[in-house]
Amino acid sequence: MEFRLSTKAGSAGDSTASTAAASLGKYMSTSRLQGGALGNLFDEATGQEATDGSIDYRCFFALNDTAAPFTDVVAWIASQVGAGQTYRLVSTLRA
Repeated sequence: MEFRLSTKAGSAGDSTASTAAASLGKYMSTSRLQGGALGNLFDEATGQEATDGSIDYRCFFALNDTAAPFTDVVAWIASQVGAGQTYRLVSTLRA
């Protein structure tokens, strides 16, 4: 499995590069999530940003880059910080 950033640029998925800061949805980009770690999607929040209630959004794709289909996939969210976050999971077949 490969984690890819998303992009709002371009006209189709898997055709345009992106950055973590620009990973805001629409199409899957050609850019891998650096280090494969989901923590690399966001910069560190400052104390002032936390106090102000700053909100950041990111969208990424989990790409099955093998010929074998994934079955019985489970998404696990280890923890949720106070004030709550919203998560949306979507599954689709890649053409």
